[in-house]
Amino acid sequence: MSWDFLRSSLWNDGKAEIAFYDVEIHWRAGAEPFTQKFTAVALLVKQSFDPRKLVKASASDPVRVESFQWSFIYDLRSNKRSAAVIAVQNDLRPLRQTYTEISWEGSCLRELALPLGGKARRFFHCQTQSEPDAAISFDPKAFTPVEIPLLIRSLDFSANKRHHFKVTLFDGSSVTATAELVGKEPVQIHGEALPAEKIKLQLSGAVPYPGGMLSLIASEETYWRSTGANRQILQIESKKEDQFDYRVRLIEEIRADYWTGKPLQLKYLKELP
Repeated sequence: MSWDFLRSSLWNDGKAEIAFYDVEIHWRAGAEPFTQKFTAVALLVKQSFDPRKLVKASASDPVRVESFQWSFIYDLRSNKRSAAVIAVQNDLRPLRQTYTEISWEGSCLRELALPLGGKARRFFHCQTQSEPDAAISFDPKAFTPVEIPLLIRSLDFSANKRHHFKVTLFDGSSVTATAELVGKEPVQIHGEALPAEKIKLQLSGAVPYPGGMLSLIASEETYWRSTGANRQILQIESKKEDQFDYRVRLIEEIRADYWTGKPLQLKYLKELP
């Protein structure tokens, strides 16, 4: 991984990175194919975290690590969804991954709890169905599906054009992932050609629901990563699977302390999703 990226002074300004994306998912599972289009927001913020209790830490807490919290949030047919991960800043070792859904049927939470020095567990609690909390096997050197976009941003291809890593799934099983830098290709956004590195990601096996940041993940994805200092994900395109494919494209990004309630100074979006 790139130490320069993970430890960059970019993350020390006390603000969050807020990136807005256009998302298209093409479904072919039923009798009539259809397309879902919506706007999503990705939040990335640095914070101190207690790696044993798995809660946000204060300056007085004796055990804390600097961590990234990355979330991908969207509203799909009045079904509000959030995929989030908290990972150690130095190496992106995941500590906690959550999927949250809120709909007219109620709320649903799926979580992987991966404390340092403790037992890894999974939780599945919904108002319509639940499963008993269960211990799972977890390799501390593995990652989770939700943090893959953040991991892609952190990979260093200066010496090796290909990286292999393990991804732990919600049921405790795992797949092997390969990320390969295949070249450079600009991405057109608002009429401007933004320089980007093109990275292909391949997974060795199927990922059951919930998968990546969209609750699903294809066996192959292509990422366009900005060559700028923050290595923002400009675009993601998936392989055309039997039942679905998707594309995610950046609209705009800002850095802001959104928790203060101040209006966000957006250039292209007229209203927040």
